[in-house]
Amino acid sequence: MTNYPFSHKLIHFIINGFCGWLGIFFFLLLHNAYPDISLSPSSLPPGHPPVQKEGGSPPPLDHLFRGSPDTIREEESLPSGSIVFEIKDVENKSVSQAPVMLHVLSFHNTKKEKYDSLSSQTDMHGECRFDNLRPQSKTFYQISTTKGEATFSSVPFFLKEKGLRGTLHIYPVTSEIERTLLVTQAFFSIELKEDHIEVEEVFSLYNFGRNAWLASNVLLPLPPNFQALLPEEEVEKPKASIIKGEGIRIDGTFGPGKHQIAFQWRTVYSLKEKITLRLLPHLSFLRIVVPAPYRVDFKTDELPSAEHFKDSSGKQLLIVEHQFQKDAPLSHFTFQFIPPAGENLLKLITVNASVIIVGSGFFTGIKNKRKKKKEKRELILTALQKITQDRIDGEIDQAAFKEERDLLIDALARTFHNKNQSV
Repeated sequence: MTNYPFSHKLIHFIINGFCGWLGIFFFLLLHNAYPDISLSPSSLPPGHPPVQKEGGSPPPLDHLFRGSPDTIREEESLPSGSIVFEIKDVENKSVSQAPVMLHVLSFHNTKKEKYDSLSSQTDMHGECRFDNLRPQSKTFYQISTTKGEATFSSVPFFLKEKGLRGTLHIYPVTSEIERTLLVTQAFFSIELKEDHIEVEEVFSLYNFGRNAWLASNVLLPLPPNFQALLPEEEVEKPKASIIKGEGIRIDGTFGPGKHQIAFQWRTVYSLKEKITLRLLPHLSFLRIVVPAPYRVDFKTDELPSAEHFKDSSGKQLLIVEHQFQKDAPLSHFTFQFIPPAGENLLKLITVNASVIIVGSGFFTGIKNKRKKKKEKRELILTALQKITQDRIDGEIDQAAFKEERDLLIDALARTFHNKNQSV
């Protein structure tokens, strides 16, 4: 299965909209989405008795968090090929005896070629050191540590001429997303082909709190016969997995900061078939991009009507986008493609007229042109009757009815236009 040619459209819209929406998310987060979250050091309400944090108790309700960032930099005192990482907790204190893994990934022509790993643990100062590593242009490294079932990892990095020193933080962990301050965005590109649809889904997750969300077996159901394509991932990060016949499963640790899950899939499709797609929790913004000319009907009351736009190449697009509040969440949406009735009927008319022309020409020649025009005219009148009935039955809206009716009337007028022949 090859990469889909329409994926660049979604990336184009993500880049254009990202900066503006990020500011909106902060506002949404503080003023609309989470009005009950305190910004004080304690997330418990006034007068609440203290809660013991030891013995496996869940972390308290999260609050807006500005912790120390993970770092990695060159170190003059370290020789080339040496890495020293310090593991710190949410209070920026060193963590001793923490398990540490060094992941080594080698690539060739953008494809993963070799993977290796080295294990160790931090000393009493919370540091762990790896030596005698060879800098290579197509090999990058990644540090990870675990806390229970959760995994925290550094950004991938390359070795340089000097040694490297870095810090990696671990955070309180919860499997209850409601105890986190995590906000999600969803971007969909949905394209209809001759006998199937191709869909790209991109979920951006922003964790503004101190509690990491441990996602386990979070399933996004897809049609039974789907085929999916997943991007090449780093070793230790939240990731998507294909569950054949069911959908895409999301697993991993979503600590403070930004995370992204992306995948593409396709499935056979018949016009007017309804498909329902599930969304990740805490959705604040949704954007759906559908290339024209087919109309798409979203069977979800919370979504606004699609608007028409043009991309950089001038191609027509239908775009639906909406911002959600916490008290009006959206867990899924349903859509179906509806072809323009006039367009399909005109295709039918063209095919039938061609058959008539060929057949008539073969048997009776040019003398039967009047009969052919009359038959074509009857087909167009039948099509006009059909779209009128569809409008009465509510199958198409007024705008689509007007557009299709005008196309058919123009086609009807052309059947009367002949300077050399009266019909």
